[in-house]
Amino acid sequence: MSLIIFQAKNMNTNLGSLKIPPASMQIFTLISTFVTTSILDRLPFPLWEKLFQKPLTPLQRVGIGHFFTVLGMAISAIVESKRLTLEKSKNRETENLINDVTMSVLWIAPQLVVVGVAEAFHFAGQIAFHYHEFPETMRSISTAAVAMSNCRLVLLSI
Repeated sequence: MSLIIFQAKNMNTNLGSLKIPPASMQIFTLISTFVTTSILDRLPFPLWEKLFQKPLTPLQRVGIGHFFTVLGMAISAIVESKRLTLEKSKNRETENLINDVTMSVLWIAPQLVVVGVAEAFHFAGQIAFHYHEFPETMRSISTAAVAMSNCRLVLLSI
């Protein structure tokens, strides 16, 4: 997430008269995680059960989360490649003062939304996996360990 902030600092953060702080871009991940988590139990999971006559396993949920993580990284690579290309062309053109092109910071939003969807699948899948696979006496400890590992990742990104 700290790379996102550095990326956003080098992009156009103006949205009309509003200036978007680079560190606030992480809100896209939080909102998409919240929305996805709210929708999962109402639409995709019942549809899956209806189509395949069995629920998604916790490991399948984690696997879907991995798929979305890879998709988010692919989107990130495309956006960063485009940003670097524009940055190189801007550096060449500033000698002639012809054009000062910068990408909008909102180009980062799609990858953050996809990463938020991935997090919704990962976290729920990990909690369910730990709850179902650990003995009853260790369930609270195992689910707490999942929550602590996610807190650690959030703290490291700050």
